[in-house]
Amino acid sequence: MAAPCYRPFFAYDDTYEGRRPAVLICHAWGGRDEFVNDKAKQLAELGYVAFALDMYGQGVLGTNPEENAALMQPFLEDRNLLQKRIDAALYAVRLLPWLMILKWLLSVFVLVASVH
Repeated sequence: MAAPCYRPFFAYDDTYEGRRPAVLICHAWGGRDEFVNDKAKQLAELGYVAFALDMYGQGVLGTNPEENAALMQPFLEDRNLLQKRIDAALYAVRLLPWLMILKWLLSVFVLVASVH
C-alpha cells in the first residue's frame, strides 16, 4: 500500500528579501479548501511564509458534515496520527530557506488535541 500524497498549500511574497516568519495553518474538519488557501495568501502579503497543511492527503475535501466527521474520525481515535501529520508539516516548513521563526495558526481541534 502506497503512502498518501499530501498536497499542502504554500504562499510567500517573492518580492520580500531575507528571512521571514512562517505560519503553519491547520485546516478545519472539511479539509484544506480555498478559504484556507486564501488565508495563506493573505498572510504571505503580510510578509509571512504560509504553509497550509493537507491533513487528509490527496487534497481530499468533505462536502457535508457526515463526510467531514468521517474524515476527522481517525484523528479522534488516534491522537498519535494527528501529531505525526503536524510533525511532518513542521519538518517540511523547517526546510524552507526563508524561514526566520515559526508561529502557529491553529484550529480549535488541534489546540485541544495538543493539551490532551
